[in-house]
Amino acid sequence: MNAVPRVLMAHNYYLQQGGEDFAFENEVQLLRSRGHQVETYARSNEELDATPRLAAAVEAFWSWRSWNELSHLVHATCPDVVHFHNTFPLISPSGVHAVKSLNVPVVVTLHNYRLTCAAATHFRAGHVCLDCVGKLVPWPAVAHNCYRQDRGASAVVAGLQVGSRMVRTWSHKVDALIVLSEWMRGVLEAGGLPHEKLHIKANFLPDPGMGKEGRERALFVGRLTSEKGVDTLLSGWRRLSDIPLDIVGSGPLEKTIRKMVVEQGLEHVRVLGQITHEEVIAVMKRARLLIVPSIAFEGLPMTIIEGFACGTPVVASAIGAPWEMVGQHAGAVFKTGDPDDLRRVVRTLWTDDGRLERMRQFGRREYERVYSPDRNYHRLTEIYEAVLT
Repeated sequence: MNAVPRVLMAHNYYLQQGGEDFAFENEVQLLRSRGHQVETYARSNEELDATPRLAAAVEAFWSWRSWNELSHLVHATCPDVVHFHNTFPLISPSGVHAVKSLNVPVVVTLHNYRLTCAAATHFRAGHVCLDCVGKLVPWPAVAHNCYRQDRGASAVVAGLQVGSRMVRTWSHKVDALIVLSEWMRGVLEAGGLPHEKLHIKANFLPDPGMGKEGRERALFVGRLTSEKGVDTLLSGWRRLSDIPLDIVGSGPLEKTIRKMVVEQGLEHVRVLGQITHEEVIAVMKRARLLIVPSIAFEGLPMTIIEGFACGTPVVASAIGAPWEMVGQHAGAVFKTGDPDDLRRVVRTLWTDDGRLERMRQFGRREYERVYSPDRNYHRLTEIYEAVLT
């Protein structure tokens, strides 16, 4: 293996920039900062605005544009490894096949559950759903309109899952599949992905430094959707009138939440809306507790990593990756979807300064051990070495 392998990094950007986009950009910058030659190939869902629906469906199955562009880029830059992040929908499985046809090792980071769930979240009708896991044909996704509540679009995504299995995209054309947590590996393995190709590597965060003083408010940061548990959050906070809460983020429920805060007289709750990442970090450093009330599986919530890095204890629902990350040392967990248990845990911690300080220190050490740039670089190059040798 070259001492410093050349890498081509590929990613399909979302319309609303989120954690996957940041993770892609962070890894590109990390590798470049360590002396790697890194080329990038990117497409964006903004292209879909000018793409007819049928053409977009065909593109999701097999994009000849991505095949041709990636083939040309591989020939031009001669990477040692090609690392894909999100491929859905515009890069498509064809990008992976194009690279593999040129005998270049392929690594793919799976940031969500798209390969086992049309909605990518294993969340439906207000609860966790595993109906499609292990099924050769994921018909429940079509029956329940799981992708954007659209039966036709759900059929396309389900068909894409079946087609990818038939041409063995993820089992044979990829040398390493990076997953973000042990929980995620278990779900994807149950969905048929080969155990020996699933490598755990968390996302990382450039060090923002620990917060120190003025920790007087609780904080929620995330997209304002039902699966993020915002109903649980507000229900729990109705009887925590002496504990101030900031809600940061935007999404389909933002107007509803703002209305509820006013109508229910929740004067101790502030809805700050969408703010910059720098502002999120500043608010995080001043928070006494970070609340993560998700009721769906998550890949690896960046907001928890931010909490660890800033030394902010985390109160998370006992589900999936948040449960795995937080445990009982960097914060505490509560029963998923249970506002009474959320209230109990927050009330218990809020005035326990000694316990909160121990959690701050443990979370910070966890950041340095698992989620720091140094640790991420070491683990990423381990995986590259494995596929190159």
